[in-house]
Amino acid sequence: MPPYRITVEKSGYSMSWVNVYYAAGTGVDQFTAEVNGIVAAERPLLLSTIAITKVRVDDQVKGTDNYRTYTINQMGTRASQVSDTAPLWVTARIDFNTATGRPSRKYIRGSLVEADFNMVQIVTGTIAMYQAYGDAIVNLAAIVDVDGQDFTSATVFQAPQMRQLRRGSKKKATP
Repeated sequence: MPPYRITVEKSGYSMSWVNVYYAAGTGVDQFTAEVNGIVAAERPLLLSTIAITKVRVDDQVKGTDNYRTYTINQMGTRASQVSDTAPLWVTARIDFNTATGRPSRKYIRGSLVEADFNMVQIVTGTIAMYQAYGDAIVNLAAIVDVDGQDFTSATVFQAPQMRQLRRGSKKKATP
């Protein structure tokens, strides 16, 4: 497993969610360029009502205090559309390919509007926007998959994906 995890937190519509990236390196303080690159790649995808609130880089070791938090507080730069915004569980999927093994996947929420897809497929212009994001992430040298392999390319899945937001525990607080 790569030694460092980069967690990008976003919020909007009274909810928050994260995308997780992995990075190979020697210390939490060396990833400022990668953090800035990820934020720069994600902002054009996100609607202007969605904020990237913070980014945390940590060593993935439970109980250590080896982390760095970047306060971002920047809104997405994609203009709000005339058509309705798709629900947050409707996502765009980008597969990041490596030389061997299964691709890593990112599901981007808060970026699709109804004009971006017909019933079964994301429209060409929107696919190009996500492909630009994927290419930008691939070009960040330290960003790797969960096994530490370098990304070779990014592929945008043509259909919108349904990914449920976190579901709360069904356990009762008291028996």
